[in-house]
Amino acid sequence: MFWMPNILHPLACRSGGVFLAVGLLFAAPTARAGEAVPEKSGFTLFHPTPQALLRELNTDRPDTTESAITVDAGHFQLEVSFCDFTRTRSSDGTRVDQTVIAPFNLKVGLTDNTDLQFVFEPHVTVRTRSPGVPAQTRRGLGDMQLRLKINLWGNDGPQAGFGATSFGLMPFVKIPTARGAFGNGRVEGGLILPFGVELPAGFELGLMAELDVVRNASNRRYGAEFVHTATVAHKILGKLGGYVEFVGVTPRRTEGTYQAYFSTGLTFGIGKDVQLDAGVRLALNRGSDDFNAFTGLSVRF
Repeated sequence: MFWMPNILHPLACRSGGVFLAVGLLFAAPTARAGEAVPEKSGFTLFHPTPQALLRELNTDRPDTTESAITVDAGHFQLEVSFCDFTRTRSSDGTRVDQTVIAPFNLKVGLTDNTDLQFVFEPHVTVRTRSPGVPAQTRRGLGDMQLRLKINLWGNDGPQAGFGATSFGLMPFVKIPTARGAFGNGRVEGGLILPFGVELPAGFELGLMAELDVVRNASNRRYGAEFVHTATVAHKILGKLGGYVEFVGVTPRRTEGTYQAYFSTGLTFGIGKDVQLDAGVRLALNRGSDDFNAFTGLSVRF
């Protein structure tokens, strides 16, 4: 899920500006200058970070908003959905149900502030029902993504000059491994900018801007999509946490329309290296997928 000024829908411009303003507003009062940050720059993929210096488990799921925090050097993290279900209805009565089994993101820490990610959908089922037409079911592989996350600050907590914030860069490229109706057979890519803020009273705010360079609906040319998100998370009880999120997608030269979603979900930590999650995403306007439900697991090793 990434951005560029000349492709913004008016609503996207306003919401993106509001998100940034809110983040900066809360970052200032929570800044704590002079806090010691562990010296971990010498650790690499082949010289792993010791267990005693590992940061808390931090995941890019289950919400759409990505985290600015990377996996520690020399360690792996698997984030996988048990099942990801999406339903879309069109104005002519057609209903499309897509089920993805075990889509995953495998991460490996290259350095203290950089990780490499492999994202893949191994089994996709699409069932289409149209009025007066027998239902059709198709199955196949999805596309693969390669992503590189680079943390610029805040990987290990508050830093002098940056306060209780974190920020990163995530360039990515899609490799067209899907065939037929499951993909467009073209390379696509983009850039994600994740920003995090520790708020008062234990709340956490995540903001994300993303620019995707994608093929248009007819697969004749490249266009762009600007994704903008904001999520607020908080512990509910013990290891149980929850979040609420807004997701917007502004298309440019893709033959699409603006999409807006509300998302919410729960997370549950099991020890320091395992987290379960579940959530839903609901359409806020026409032209968006009606409903998305997912449940999954994150494991660090």
